[in-house]
Amino acid sequence: MFNLFKSSAWELIKQLDKISKFILLALFITSIICLAIFILKYFFFKRELASVKKLKFKIRNIRDFNDFVVLRKEFEGTLGGYFLEENLMELRKILEAKMKSSESSSSVGEKNILKIGLTENELESFNSGLDLSLSYVNSESEKYLPILSTSFTAGPLVGLLGTVWGLIHVFINIGQEKSADITVVGPGIAEALIVTLAGLVVAIPAMIFFHYFVSKHRRLEQDFIDVAELFYSSVKSVFSK
Repeated sequence: MFNLFKSSAWELIKQLDKISKFILLALFITSIICLAIFILKYFFFKRELASVKKLKFKIRNIRDFNDFVVLRKEFEGTLGGYFLEENLMELRKILEAKMKSSESSSSVGEKNILKIGLTENELESFNSGLDLSLSYVNSESEKYLPILSTSFTAGPLVGLLGTVWGLIHVFINIGQEKSADITVVGPGIAEALIVTLAGLVVAIPAMIFFHYFVSKHRRLEQDFIDVAELFYSSVKSVFSK
């Protein structure tokens, strides 16, 4: 670490002008943000993919409404738990509304709910509402990925901006010194290329992180589509007339 501050590269960085240093600082901050996103999303996908895999297995064994409630509590704090909670609330509203309209009862208990059956139209209406919770799941899965996408797209361009800015100073120095000797242009070119290097150092990892997490997102998205289909099939088998 201390050798870094004694290296020739560090000496070149100290010689950069304010604009180049600002660009370099912005790229450094971006690299830290990308690394933080990588750590955050890595553990997010690790947790959620394991959770949804378990949910897909357990949701096949649903026998009644109480099983849904128990399953929701088991997966509380995960995207699967959110999916179950939102759709069970909607299912309960449909069942309670139907029971109140048919029996004109103001008190709806769990035992009474278990006896209610739903028509095909009611089941299809419920099924169409599953897309809303899936949209939330997808948005949570995609969170922060646009930052990675922007970083690997803009990183080289920002680095190129610093390079062009540095080369402008090189040509100014050539004009002032009346010479294109390597001792005149060498340090300036090296300073300009450092900014380009920094842009690539940001862009390459960001690109790898982005494509890695996109593949994880697609897998999670497909798993939740499967969960939605299994959830609807379970609801249909429990409450269909």
